[in-house]
Amino acid sequence: MTKTQMEEEDARMQRRRSTDTKKKTYEARTRSRKPKRKWKIKTAQKLFLSFLLSILILRPSLDPQFPIDLQFQKLSALFRSHLFSLMNASDSEKEDTEIEVIAITPNEENSKLMKKEKKKKKKVSLKDAEKKGGVCYMSRIPPHMDHVKLRHILSQFGDIQRIFLAPQDSSVQVPAKRSRGSRDQAYSEGWVEFGNKSVAKRVANMLNGEQIGGKKRSSFYYDLWNIKYLSKFKWDDLTEELALKKAIREQKLAVELSAAKRERDFYLSKVDQSRALSAIEERLKKKQKIQKDSGPVEKVIRHFPQTKPIVADAKKNKPELSDDILDAVFGGSQVMY
Repeated sequence: MTKTQMEEEDARMQRRRSTDTKKKTYEARTRSRKPKRKWKIKTAQKLFLSFLLSILILRPSLDPQFPIDLQFQKLSALFRSHLFSLMNASDSEKEDTEIEVIAITPNEENSKLMKKEKKKKKKVSLKDAEKKGGVCYMSRIPPHMDHVKLRHILSQFGDIQRIFLAPQDSSVQVPAKRSRGSRDQAYSEGWVEFGNKSVAKRVANMLNGEQIGGKKRSSFYYDLWNIKYLSKFKWDDLTEELALKKAIREQKLAVELSAAKRERDFYLSKVDQSRALSAIEERLKKKQKIQKDSGPVEKVIRHFPQTKPIVADAKKNKPELSDDILDAVFGGSQVMY
């Protein structure tokens, strides 16, 4: 054998070894994985029919006074026995058309119904919480305090549902920024909803007018609580009030914008008029300069040929009665009275 043949045989052997190693690794991986249980279609049909038959067989034997849960347990036990018998069947029975066992999952309609029921339950729970909850009003929010710090402080006294802090006007914040003050968001007032009315009342009565305290390093250590319980006040009232204020603000903005647009349009129209007038004046000035440079210009008198009117000649040629005839007609006969 030549060297080339030897090298070719060595290459073939290496390829075979690589393929064998790949097969072994693949088999090892497949063994490590959990094998998928597969059934025949016929076996699945048999399973379903056996379950129906078991229900029909056991139905007359069941006692109507016996609890339904225990009756269902009997049926499920019989179904399990059929299931295990089919699962332990030989492989020769499973060689035909096979079907993968899929985990039983709820249908889309059932899942939608479940979601709707959960939402309804959440809504009911929220409504109950709103009925039981109480709202406290804070007329002043200390500087450097936000909803996170406020929740951390007040959660020591009871369960807090919601917090709303009204941001301060930008016109009030400008002087503070100019005076090199803090640029944190400042709040003018706030509302806190507790999970229980009694807790809200107790917290308002206990903290109102008291020092906030806490760590001495905190910026609101020496500030006082300004908190009051709002009886018969719900969170929906607050949201409605805020929505009304927002609508009024938007309406005012729309009115101001429309007025500004009208002023702008009027100003632009006047600007256009002034530009047109200034252009006319410039043209006239240019004409006057040209006339002065060229000297005095004689007036041009134009003559147009005119025909004599026919009516005037007719009046001149019209025959008239003499004065003697008129005197004879009117003056000769005198009327006696």
